Amino acid sequence: MLMRSKKAIDFLYRLCIISLLIIIIIQPDIDRPLFTFFYDNTLWVIIAMVGLGMFFMLLKNTSLIYFSLFSAAILTFYLKGISNNNLMYSSENNGNYTFNIFHYNAEEYGEDRTGLLKDILNSEADIISVGEIPPDLNKFLKTKLKKDYPFSGELNRIDFNSKLIFSKYDILTCDTIYLGAYPQLSIGFMIYNKPVNILFPYILPFEMTGNIKENQVVNLTDIVNNIRNEALIVIGEFNQVYWSKEMRDFIYSTKLNNARRFVYAIADRNPYNHIFYTDHVNCISFEDLYDKNSNRIGIKASFELSNDKKLAYYKKP
Repeated sequence: MLMRSKKAIDFLYRLCIISLLIIIIIQPDIDRPLFTFFYDNTLWVIIAMVGLGMFFMLLKNTSLIYFSLFSAAILTFYLKGISNNNLMYSSENNGNYTFNIFHYNAEEYGEDRTGLLKDILNSEADIISVGEIPPDLNKFLKTKLKKDYPFSGELNRIDFNSKLIFSKYDILTCDTIYLGAYPQLSIGFMIYNKPVNILFPYILPFEMTGNIKENQVVNLTDIVNNIRNEALIVIGEFNQVYWSKEMRDFIYSTKLNNARRFVYAIADRNPYNHIFYTDHVNCISFEDLYDKNSNRIGIKASFELSNDKKLAYYKKP
């Protein structure tokens, strides 16, 4: 009887773990909020599997030790496959051809607009993106940053989709593209006498829109795939982890590189802002930005222009 109960428990455990693997990797579109919770917290699932493996070690249950650790390894390789595949970022080969981009979410600062201004001025960034920016903050930042950042572009709205871009480099084009019915910014920069196009998308949260978010990611995929021989960077708020089904399909379909190599489970929350780029630029560093209270407030990345590609900035189809 005891042996039969042990086999039943082993079977149920394996079934639960296999179900979790299916939910996280395949991400079936059933009872979406519950499934989203599991794949949003994939890092904690991996840690739990390793912990269970250690627990079964104490129980001397060899088969479940290997099963737990093997399942954790599957999820680890799954996440790494969608992340930046390099074990180390590319080194700087042309020191004069590097530039950096910072992205801040103004909502994370609340009413502390002087704190946001201070962070921007201390960043020494070449290009700065500020999202979810209210009209009064828009005017404040443009006035205070005009000397340090002579070039700017904006998507002036009264909702979460508002954006303000500051640059030390000349702006060639500042276009509005649409993801569904929602406008987004596409800006062409002249960086070291080479054109570089940057898209600044804001993907609506799933709880607000349902399938609209999926349609927006599909629209963004089509826009990226219409660009040929392009030094292109996509940076913004995607409101989902980069290993979600929509983002995974976006990365595979566009063949863009993910600037992130890994994420930390101990962070205040999962990263929903991301940077992707084409092979015409090399990412030499990536970092999440935190305030003094360890709250994530944005992201930054440094890039190097590749010399072996013919570059042409994006023109709307």
